[in-house]
Amino acid sequence: MALVSLARAIRQSWRVAPHAMGARPLARGASTTIEFGQLRQNACNGDWVCFATGRSNRPIQTSVVQEGFRTTQGIAHDANCPFCFGNEPLSGASLLEVPGGGDPWSLRIVANKYPAVKMPSDWKAVERSRQERGSKFRNNVVLDNVLDAVGSHEVVIETPLHNSVLALGDLARVERLVRAWRDRGRELIHDNSWVHHVLYFKNQGTVGGASLLHPHSQLVALPIVPEHVQRSQDHAFQWFTEHNQSVWGRMLEEELDLMACSPGQHRIVDSNDEFVALVPFAALSPYSMWIVPRRDSAHFDETSDASLAAFAELLHRCLRRLHVCLKEPDFNLLIRSAPVANRSRQRAFNASTYYRWHATLFPRMGAGAMAGFEFASGIFSNSNWPEDDAEKLRRVEI
Repeated sequence: MALVSLARAIRQSWRVAPHAMGARPLARGASTTIEFGQLRQNACNGDWVCFATGRSNRPIQTSVVQEGFRTTQGIAHDANCPFCFGNEPLSGASLLEVPGGGDPWSLRIVANKYPAVKMPSDWKAVERSRQERGSKFRNNVVLDNVLDAVGSHEVVIETPLHNSVLALGDLARVERLVRAWRDRGRELIHDNSWVHHVLYFKNQGTVGGASLLHPHSQLVALPIVPEHVQRSQDHAFQWFTEHNQSVWGRMLEEELDLMACSPGQHRIVDSNDEFVALVPFAALSPYSMWIVPRRDSAHFDETSDASLAAFAELLHRCLRRLHVCLKEPDFNLLIRSAPVANRSRQRAFNASTYYRWHATLFPRMGAGAMAGFEFASGIFSNSNWPEDDAEKLRRVEI
């Protein structure tokens, strides 16, 4: 409660004087001032972020060299790329395939040949093993809470073209991609009772973690709920029980109110009838964005065709804004959805009343990401004000 009150106080003071925050005299009559940044808390998940905009001026003697080159600088077809058209045997059989116009396919989903998790031959044996290890943990054996790295890890080959980035493609391509995510995620959940959570993500560029240049994304189905995911759910549920409303709905309401009363100082980047794109109040990194549904919806795989089309439209525009504003940056795109585990219990509590699935876009800006301060404190640092980033992104002509 105290943390939420603090966040609300910071937010209200920011509304009054966006760029006047922080000038504090050392003592009465002193001419020297200390320029303070801000510690902001994200009300939706509890994360704290330190905004120290002066750090962007610090001397840097190291540099992040991006290996290789941008995707658009590459060739349209690479004979050695397993994802290129004609090389299908190198990537394996299709788990899902969308026909192309003049090509045999426009999108394929295949099993990852280098997976983080693997499908076991006997899920019952895995479950028995987990139950046995769980009993040991309950008997205070704290160093034996382990589970084989089982699950499903799949690759979405987004296009036959080797050098075609999502931001520069047409809207139909983005629609195909998000529909494939939803449909394949839905299939994994429906066909496998062991699935407790599904990750949907895209890494673009070397700094973004992509190992191959060819445009692709990934789906990972897990037999566990990651701690950060569960903590976010618990935070939203606690906020709901204390305030009798969704923190996600309240956040959007306040952001839209701020846009109405302060046209030049708000954090909303773009919107349509179904979704709102914004730079979060406590953005983890420069130019990061959320795309959030206007209506209650906890599970991405339950999104209707109409809502999915609206999401694709806004995602396409946001990708283009980032591409133009930051000159084809490396980035990570994530879909954050409520867990599948105990879905019957979640429906009993109506998870959509307190949580909303959403997309997160993280441009990777090189130096200044995770370092000692972040690892030691668990607090991210950001050298850009979200309000400034949102304004720059809004100004991009798309």
